[in-house]
Amino acid sequence: HDNVKKFDTDADGVNVTGQIDVSTNANVSGNISVLSDGGVIKLGASEEVTLTHEHNVGIQAKAASGFELNLQTGDTSVESGNVLGKITFNAPDEAGGTDAILDGAAIEAVAEDTFASDNNTTALVFKTNTSGAATERMRIKGDGTIIMDTQVDIDNITINGNTISSTDTNGNIILATNGTGDIVVNDDIISTTTNQDITLTPNGTGSVDISKLKIASGATAITSILDEDDLTSNSD
Repeated sequence: HDNVKKFDTDADGVNVTGQIDVSTNANVSGNISVLSDGGVIKLGASEEVTLTHEHNVGIQAKAASGFELNLQTGDTSVESGNVLGKITFNAPDEAGGTDAILDGAAIEAVAEDTFASDNNTTALVFKTNTSGAATERMRIKGDGTIIMDTQVDIDNITINGNTISSTDTNGNIILATNGTGDIVVNDDIISTTTNQDITLTPNGTGSVDISKLKIASGATAITSILDEDDLTSNSD
């Protein structure tokens, strides 16, 4: 066209210079390469969705109202434990091999029950590991309950099994209510480690109300009690 070559063939195949318009399907049995930095794949009648190459980084996915990544299963009978969608993170080219090329982390959407017209209960499962394939560490269940597989570190507080501990400089653990709410201890024991103090302190002019106080036998000292009319000791 216009004395400019647009189409030719060689030992490697067909070379096209310019645009190719395909009005029906195009079937490709080999690889498709976009060889320009910043190359764009456009989707849709108005080309409103684009996948753009970002040099040495990855792909930028864009849509007019925000890009949606919809991971789906083709399973027609979803049962508990089936994976609906999964994102994995790994380093397949790592020279160390073995554990180094296994999935280091993963996020899965997992069915928690058999799906039905009134049920699509699904959990979001987070997996990590230090060696070997990624294993479940945290699960957000369909009802919103969060389950942790190991200890939870929040700022200076560590929750590990049934133990709450503090890494604060003074070792303080503060339980504070919201507004006029109460702090309720469901068991009948509040204890501390050897030679450590337990302090109950009201907020401002508030009070600490103890309906029943039992002092066990042993070396016990009460240094100060204010405005307490009925205090009994039981050394049983």
